[in-house]
Amino acid sequence: MKIGINMNAFGEIDIDNQVALMLENGFETTFVRVEHPKFEETMHAIQQAGIVCECGHAPFDRINEMWYEGEAGEQMLARLCRSVDLCAEHDIPVLVMHLSSGIPAPRISEIGYQRLDRLVKYGDSRGVKIAFENQRYLGNIAFAFEQFPTAGFCWDVGHEDVFAGGRRYMPLFGDRLCQLHVHDNFFEKDVHIIPYDGKLDYERVASSIAAVDYNRSLMLELSASASDVYRDWTPEQYYKHAAEGARKVADRVEYYRNRRD
Repeated sequence: MKIGINMNAFGEIDIDNQVALMLENGFETTFVRVEHPKFEETMHAIQQAGIVCECGHAPFDRINEMWYEGEAGEQMLARLCRSVDLCAEHDIPVLVMHLSSGIPAPRISEIGYQRLDRLVKYGDSRGVKIAFENQRYLGNIAFAFEQFPTAGFCWDVGHEDVFAGGRRYMPLFGDRLCQLHVHDNFFEKDVHIIPYDGKLDYERVASSIAAVDYNRSLMLELSASASDVYRDWTPEQYYKHAAEGARKVADRVEYYRNRRD
């Protein structure tokens, strides 16, 4: 099983340095935020290095507007459609998006459904799968999967315990899994630390991945600056440790797959 790591996991360090550290530590895949100001530069660098960009991450700063009447919702939809375009132009097969942000979530609405329908159909037309990521609420993601059969599931393993009170999403949506966001935390806030540095049960995580038909990488979604854990670390230390954590999880996935077979 390949391992991957998001761009800018250690912060806004030089792109070429990031790429070198990824290659040095065995990371073969990555994902990018499509509205990042250095998106084009990043895509050029990783493609030149032979690193596969498995997905793009859509903007979510005003995602709640999608569910409300008004021009702001149309503007948000336009940003998401532009994200689809960028993925298509760079052969990125999946666009991960949030369905809401913060507390409480907007109520499911007809205008929200219509906009999501337009987005998913647009993604289908351009060969880009829209993947919904689990956040705080079960209702909106369950609604989306019921309505949009071509959409995929991005399982963020840390969000379950931080945001959803331990609710388990893989038994519900694992058959739609097309992307992973793997990180650890202390169940207090969404700090995105390296696997095995927090409190997540990675035996449960690995066995859940192994139980479904998933053939993409073990993708980390990390943020060194989100906590004090790595405050005094160098990029070299960080990427080495991240690769060790990712490989350990990937090996456990293979272990459970072999048991299943």
